[in-house]
Amino acid sequence: MPTGDSESIADVSEHTHTVAHGPGLPSLRLIEWIPSSRVGGMLRVRGEVGDPVRAAAGAPVLALRDGDGTRTLAPALGDDSSGGDGWRAAYLVATQAIAGAEALWLEWPDGARVALPPVDVTQGHVLGENPAPAQAEAEVFDRAVLAERRAQRAESAQRAQARAAAEAMAALGALERRVEELTRERDELATRPAPADRAPMRLVPADAPHDESLRKELEAARSLQREAEARERRQGAELVDELGALGRLRLQASQLRLRLRTQMATASADRVRLAVLESEDRSFRDRLRDARIELESLRVRSAAEQVQRQQLVGQLDAERASSRRAARERDELRDALSAERTERARLESELARRGAEDEGAQAAVAQLEGELSAQQRRAAGESAHLRTRIEELGELLRAERVSRASLALDLKIARSRAGAARAEADVAAAESALLRAQAASAMEELRVVRETLAEAQGRLRRAAAAAGEAAPLEAASPSPAEGPAPTPAPELVHELQERIAELQRAAVVDEEGWRQRESAHRPAAITASADAAGVAARLDAAAASLRARVTPDAAVVPVERGNGARGAADPASTEVPAASATSLVRRAPAAMVHVRPTSAPSIAGGTRRLPSLRGALVRLAVEDPVAAARLLAALLPAQGAFLAGDIDYDLTIREVGTFAITVAGGRTSVRPLRRPRSRREAELHVTLHALTLAELLAGRSRRVGRVLAPIKLRGSRRRLAMLAELTAVRCRLGDLARAGARLDPALLARALPFAIDARDTDGHHFTIAQEIVDGTPRTWLISVAGRRGLSVSAGPSDERPDARVTMTRETFDRLLRGERPDRSQKPWVRGDFAAVDAVRAWIEAALA
Repeated sequence: MPTGDSESIADVSEHTHTVAHGPGLPSLRLIEWIPSSRVGGMLRVRGEVGDPVRAAAGAPVLALRDGDGTRTLAPALGDDSSGGDGWRAAYLVATQAIAGAEALWLEWPDGARVALPPVDVTQGHVLGENPAPAQAEAEVFDRAVLAERRAQRAESAQRAQARAAAEAMAALGALERRVEELTRERDELATRPAPADRAPMRLVPADAPHDESLRKELEAARSLQREAEARERRQGAELVDELGALGRLRLQASQLRLRLRTQMATASADRVRLAVLESEDRSFRDRLRDARIELESLRVRSAAEQVQRQQLVGQLDAERASSRRAARERDELRDALSAERTERARLESELARRGAEDEGAQAAVAQLEGELSAQQRRAAGESAHLRTRIEELGELLRAERVSRASLALDLKIARSRAGAARAEADVAAAESALLRAQAASAMEELRVVRETLAEAQGRLRRAAAAAGEAAPLEAASPSPAEGPAPTPAPELVHELQERIAELQRAAVVDEEGWRQRESAHRPAAITASADAAGVAARLDAAAASLRARVTPDAAVVPVERGNGARGAADPASTEVPAASATSLVRRAPAAMVHVRPTSAPSIAGGTRRLPSLRGALVRLAVEDPVAAARLLAALLPAQGAFLAGDIDYDLTIREVGTFAITVAGGRTSVRPLRRPRSRREAELHVTLHALTLAELLAGRSRRVGRVLAPIKLRGSRRRLAMLAELTAVRCRLGDLARAGARLDPALLARALPFAIDARDTDGHHFTIAQEIVDGTPRTWLISVAGRRGLSVSAGPSDERPDARVTMTRETFDRLLRGERPDRSQKPWVRGDFAAVDAVRAWIEAALA
């Protein structure tokens, strides 16, 4: 028990110790050591009982066992049970006892025990010292928890001080009683008779033994007296000490009473502050709860507003899209309405005509009815027959009305078919123009053949005259005015016949293809058919005339080409031996072999113009519309370099989609669109097929309209006229690449067979593998098979090619633009270099 001065609550040694022994057994949550003086302190314990019956039995006692095995029990200051299964208790224990204990435990009345961990009492407050508090880790507590803990500590301190004061008062009472006892003893000793007051000893005769005994008794009495005096002095000193201790205890008691009153006042103030803090805490919690509720409501409102805003944005976008669609539909409906009005006017006129016919029919019916009534008056027996006749006439009238409606429907269908026929007629007219151009080319080639034949005949006659055999030659070969020309060499005749047959096959194929295409709408293409038939007839007549002039002679022997041609080039140097006319005829064709044109002139020295890129685009669009559309879309970025002004329009190529094209300052921006832009965003919108676009670029005219035309236009025709400048531009593919077109090698490979004429590949047979090694390697096989022309296939082949060309995509683009690649980027050629040079020359000439 504490016996010294009690101080206020100082540092607290807390031990959080949770013991779970099983269901229904006590457990600890918190252990606190609160030093109250130098010799003692208070141990506070908090936990859970786990058994309501044990909780009702009261707080446990604190048991200590020291090193000697002595057991000490300390009862709790009071039952601080907090209700339910929870409990708390406080114990006043001497510091030395708690520090020297080997075992600590709590024991309940039913025998349940809970072991306590060792308690560190060195961190408590020491009287007269002011140690610095230990730096504990920062921990955040709620204000209510801190206030509750302060109140509990103040209450425990008050209880401890009250008990210490009671113990001090009890000790003070015991000391007072001891002082009273000592006072009584002192009074008794004071009243006790002194040894001198005793009766004098009776003198007896001197006797030595007796004197010795008396002397001893006297010494004993003196020693007793000295002992009594020493005891009296000692008791007086003890009494003085006890009185001093009593004074000190009284002073301590007064100090304790004063301190107790001060602490009670402080406790009441703490209670007031605690109440104020609890009130503030409740108000703060209420405000915090209100703030949280308000914040949550704000969040809900914000989320609702966000959702509403998103819905409004979506509705606005939908409204804008619907307004754009409505505008487009309004324009289309306006166009359709104008067409319907025209059709309605026509139908009304037709209906008026039919109405007049109906009136005539009704008049006839009225006349018949009059006749019927007259006949009824004349003969009642004929009424049934007349009624049957009237019913038949009614059926005929209804049938007439049905047929009139059917005629109106047929008329509408016929008009739609007529529109389609007009479109097909336009296509047929364009194809007829193409046939005329091809026929003109064929006629030009026939003219060249005739000139060549005439020149050969002249050389033949000059050679015969130089040989001195003009008379036999004139007898065998009459002049052109009198009869057929001289007979040329069989080899030349054979080649001329092959060329004529080729021209006839081309004309027949073109004519048959055109006839098959225009057979469905023959009335709309009669003129074109007549032109094609006339061209074919003229070709047949020219071919027949040419065959008649170049019929080979059986007596002519073929002559090998070689040095003989070079020897016969100069007629003056020709040596004429004395031989028959047959030998002269054999040597004459050698000069003709030297001067005749080859059937397939080379690119470098030939004069015939090869098919252009525009013609190849038209042929590709007929064969593969999607590939042609992709190639045309790749050429769109180059148009800014050829337009004089700026324009912003939409182009829809039906095979690939819609593109937004903006030309400004010579630069072109092309981006794909999911749907065309509105009139406020784009100046015009052009819709057409890839074939129509290729034909426009090739110089062919096409009708522009809004509904049933090959080219659908929405916008200004004046702005469309600006785009017509592109059809007059003449440039090479390299110019387009330098202007911004980025062409895919696969698309160019697809168009290559349509750009190179089969006559250029005559006499060439080889295969070249073209490889692009950037990213995923790609390979195309370019196969040349004589007159069958050039073909391109994608992917590697099992057969080994004659040559292989490998390059990067960057090198391909630089070569396409006409630029020299870097030394490290040059193409790698392996195999037949002559074949590679030939294909390169064909491509350069064909894509011009």
